[in-house]
Amino acid sequence: MQQDNIKDFATAAFRFYGQALKKKINPGDFDAADFDIVLAASLTIRHLEAAKDFIAAEGIRQVYFDLPPGKLRRGVMSNTIRRAAYDMHISEGTLWNKLRHARMLFNEYYKDYK
Repeated sequence: MQQDNIKDFATAAFRFYGQALKKKINPGDFDAADFDIVLAASLTIRHLEAAKDFIAAEGIRQVYFDLPPGKLRRGVMSNTIRRAAYDMHISEGTLWNKLRHARMLFNEYYKDYK
């Protein structure tokens, strides 16, 4: 898989946002840098839903929100993608491409609010 420039940061941002949602953290509890990340992730998901790209929005929830905390071991991302694609009845390649699009969109939102 080709590595895009913002892949690691966007993946970490979506994971962070998913953990914040699970813990039900209030927006006022974030510092400025974390708030920018959470805002960009939230706006990305809202944008995808408004554009009716439900595959990408649901892919973010099923893949990034469910990744274990800490450093990822080899194959964890691929297995999570495989399981999510099977659950969503789409091909793995489609899901990889949709998540790549979501990461690029996140990057645009993050640059705007940073």
